[in-house]
Amino acid sequence: MAEEKEEEEAAGEQLLGAAREELPAPPSAQERQRLTRPPGRTVPHHTYGDPTMGPGGQ
Repeated sequence: MAEEKEEEEAAGEQLLGAAREELPAPPSAQERQRLTRPPGRTVPHHTYGDPTMGPGGQ
């Protein structure tokens, strides 16, 4: 029973290691700054009051 648990843990660690390798690197400080700034413009159909969109977003 202990041997099965060790095998399961080893398989889990192997799976976790493979998943970590696929993760992208965290964004740089410059990328974070760019990603957290509001967009420079809004597409007209995404703004409230545009003739094609009502208050309910329809």
